[in-house]
Amino acid sequence: MNKYFLFFLFTITRFFDLITTYLATNDLSYETSPLIIYLNMDWFGLILSNIIFVIIIFILLVYIKQFNIIYLEEKYENKILSLTDYYKYIILKLKRPETNMSLFQLLKAKINVSAFLFFATRGLTLTFILISTVVSLNNILQHNKLYLLEVHPFVIFNILFLIIIVLFILSFHFFVKQRFKNIQ
Repeated sequence: MNKYFLFFLFTITRFFDLITTYLATNDLSYETSPLIIYLNMDWFGLILSNIIFVIIIFILLVYIKQFNIIYLEEKYENKILSLTDYYKYIILKLKRPETNMSLFQLLKAKINVSAFLFFATRGLTLTFILISTVVSLNNILQHNKLYLLEVHPFVIFNILFLIIIVLFILSFHFFVKQRFKNIQ
C-alpha cells in the first residue's frame, strides 16, 4: 500500500471524524478521547491536536526509510524461506536463528528499530484509519439518535483501546506479510 495513499486515507478519516463529532456532540460532552476530557479542551484544542497528529503521521510515513530493510533482505535472501524467517532476520536481527525459540530467547533478541518503526508506522496509520471510520459511523448514529443505550465515554474509550491494540498487531503483521510476499 502506497504511503501517500495511506496518508490521504488517514487525513480524510480524521477530517470526517471531526465533522461527525461536531454533528454528534457539538459541545463535546460525549467526546471519548481522554486527552480532550482530561485537558478540558474545546473545539480549538480538538482541531489543533488532530492537525498535530496528522503532521506527525505524515513525518513518520515519509521520512522513515526502508534502506536497512532492503539491505537485510538482500543479505539474508537465501535464508528467508518463510514469514517466520522474515520476522527472525529482519525484525529481530538474529544472525543465526534457531528453528524453535523459547519466549525468553525472543524477548532477549534485539529488535531492528528502523524495521520495526517502518512497519509500525504503517500499521498504526491503518489502525487509525479503521478506528476513525468506526468512530465516524458511531457519531452519525448518535446524531440521528439511533444508538440503543447511552454508555459512559470512558467505557467506550477502553473498548476502543483494546480494539486499537488488536488492530495494530494485525495491521503490523499485514504489512510485514505484504513485504515478505514482495521479495518472494
